[in-house]
Amino acid sequence: MKNLGKNLLLALIAISVLSLQANAKVKAKLKENSIISGDEAELWIESDDKNVEFPKIDKIGNYKIVKQYTNTAINYSSGKKEKKFIKKYIFHPQKSIDIPSYSLKVGGKIQKTKPLHLDVKDDPIDKKENIIFKMVADKKEAYINEPIVVEFVFKHKMNVPISDASFDSPKFKGFWVKKLRAIPNKTDIKTGYKLYKVRYLLYPQYSGVLHIDSGLMDIGMIASKKRRYYTFKSIRRKRIKSNSLDINVSLLPDGAELFGSFTFSGVADKTKVKANEPVNFTITIIGEGNIDDIKEFKLNIKNAEV
Repeated sequence: MKNLGKNLLLALIAISVLSLQANAKVKAKLKENSIISGDEAELWIESDDKNVEFPKIDKIGNYKIVKQYTNTAINYSSGKKEKKFIKKYIFHPQKSIDIPSYSLKVGGKIQKTKPLHLDVKDDPIDKKENIIFKMVADKKEAYINEPIVVEFVFKHKMNVPISDASFDSPKFKGFWVKKLRAIPNKTDIKTGYKLYKVRYLLYPQYSGVLHIDSGLMDIGMIASKKRRYYTFKSIRRKRIKSNSLDINVSLLPDGAELFGSFTFSGVADKTKVKANEPVNFTITIIGEGNIDDIKEFKLNIKNAEV
C-alpha cells in the first residue's frame, strides 16, 4: 500500500506538470501599436514557460530585424509570483504593416501567436525636405573595370535637432570597392542645410545590370516634452534609407582586361656593366583606371637572371 500511495503521488505530480505545460500561455504584442515612419518598432513574443523555443525571424514584411534579444520579466499579482520569458525583435518600418502569426515550441508542443497590425504614420519632419538622403553616381553605364564614383549625400535643415547619425553602406555586390577620402562636413548658409558626404570608387567586375542596394542612416533626433514647469529632452531613434541604383555594365571591346588611360616607361640605372654586376630596371605606369589589376611584369632576358 505504501508503494501504491507513493506511485499515485508521483503520477499526480506528473499529471500536474503536464497540465501546466499544456496551459502555458504565449502572446505576441507590440511595444507601441502606432509609430512614426522610420522609428523603432518592437515586436515582443512572450511565454510563461522557460522551456520555450522562440521563432527565428530575420524580416517582418520587407523590413529587416536589426536587433533582437531575450529577457525575463517578474511580476507579483495577488501575492503570486509570475515569470515571463520574452524575446524582442526590433525593426524600422516605413509604412503600416500586418504582422503574421508566429509558431513557437513550448514544452515540446507547438503554439501560435495571434496576428497583429502596426500603424505607421508619416513623419512631419520628412515634409518640406527637412531631411534628404540620396545616392548618386557619376555614370550609370560603364565597362567592366571602368571606375564609377558613387556618393551618399545626407543633409538636413539647420533647425532640425539631430544629436547623432551613423551610416550603414550597402554591400556593393559585383563591384571592387575603395572608400575615398571623407569630405569635410559643410554648412550651406544660402540653402540652410548641413551637408555630409560619403564617397566610394567602384569597379564593376561583371557585365549586365548590377544593382546597388539603398544605404541606411540611423539618426538620433532630439525630442522635447513639457511636464508642468519642466522640459525634458530625449533621443528618438529614426532610420531612413536612400534610393537604390542600377548600373548597366558592358564587356570591354576586343577582349581587353584593363580600362583606363595609361603610359608605360622603363629606365635602367646603367647601360654598361661587367659580368654579374646588377642593373636596376624601373618600370613606371602613369594614368587613370583599374591599375591594381595590371598583372605582374616578368622579364625574360637571355644570359641574365632577373
